Amino acid sequence: MSAPIKSYESWLLPTPIPEEPLPGIELPLCLKAVLIRRGIDNKEKANEYLSPSELPNPEDHYPDLKIAISRIKKAIINGEKIAICGDYDADGMTSTALLLKAFNAIGAEAIAAIPNRIEEGYGLNEDMVKRLSDQDISLIITVDNGVGAFKSIEKARLLNIDVILTDHHEVKDKAPESLAFIHPSTTPTNSPYRDLAGVGLAYLLAVTLSREFNITAITKDSLDLFCLGTIADMAPLSGSNRYLLLKGLSTMHNTTCFGLQALYKLSGLENKEVNADDIGFQIAPRINAVGRIGNPDMILNLLTETDEIKANKIAGECDNLNRTRRLMCSEVESEAFSLIESDNANLPYFILIAQSHWHSGIIGIVASRIVEKYNRPAALLAANKDGTFRGSVRSPQGFSVHTALEECNDLLETYGGHAAAAGFTVKPKN
Repeated sequence: MSAPIKSYESWLLPTPIPEEPLPGIELPLCLKAVLIRRGIDNKEKANEYLSPSELPNPEDHYPDLKIAISRIKKAIINGEKIAICGDYDADGMTSTALLLKAFNAIGAEAIAAIPNRIEEGYGLNEDMVKRLSDQDISLIITVDNGVGAFKSIEKARLLNIDVILTDHHEVKDKAPESLAFIHPSTTPTNSPYRDLAGVGLAYLLAVTLSREFNITAITKDSLDLFCLGTIADMAPLSGSNRYLLLKGLSTMHNTTCFGLQALYKLSGLENKEVNADDIGFQIAPRINAVGRIGNPDMILNLLTETDEIKANKIAGECDNLNRTRRLMCSEVESEAFSLIESDNANLPYFILIAQSHWHSGIIGIVASRIVEKYNRPAALLAANKDGTFRGSVRSPQGFSVHTALEECNDLLETYGGHAAAAGFTVKPKN
């Protein structure tokens, strides 16, 4: 009998704390150590971190923001139909809901266009563009996706549909040619807006539109949705994210959004101040579960619902889906670990497992758990209806899966994501 596979652990030792850290800052030594571990190594940085400055005008940091606002304003004035194309995770759905509510407050005609994870995969696709064209859509705004949608955005151009591309995922070589490109990479290197998630970019659009039209109702519930999407997407808690979260979390329990109120009740958070852990472990999983194994329109309906009774009913359905998602994850996780442990060979440096019967909506969660246990990159693959496999890949600190996918992109149909988490589609022969 072979010896059981053990997880591989490597010690990552931090730089020692100076004997007199952060002179001039009146804090206990343990808190100073935490600040230094987070890269805050001088008094100026510490003061900014503890008491963030007011945010500058985003139009001074995003070169195409004025173009985007001008085009949106034109569409609203002329009564054009606008489509908001989001993603099916918490970041993408909060982004979409945020803009839907903003446009509704202005009186604009806007619809949501979120792909079905199983049927259509990730992001804006050519079939969606054709359907939107048939519905007389003349302006598409992508949120939390778009940097890899070259063919889809080109099809939109051919169909005389303008595209405002807002996304925060890594750009490969270049971004698609759109009317306006709103991406953190276009900001100055020291910009406080550098780490915004998709919902952060949607929030900036809403805030700027609110100033342009002088309608405060445009941003109603926007900060609550910003906090939810930003924490759920694990965006860095720095710059504008930190400033807005400090501001938003303190009042989030008083939200006027009936959908959030309903989720608070289900999560046991009613009548208490909501913190980041509550969002990350109670609220976000109930939202992500719907995008993973259900219809994401359910979350959009929940977050935009204006009837309290209906919101409570939808929240209950989301809760049921979350229970189903947990059960499915447990089954796939057990099977994946059994496959790894039953392999008599040494544990590979990169773990890859494919099973045709797995649900593609939950393989990313299980891949993360494999990384936690074995401390090495892991990809889980599930079969698509067209015969290809869809993969979700995760990695520990120090290994960029996005770079790894770039190195083998000639074998892939599609791919995209971040350093620690990404997705791809591949033919079985590859």
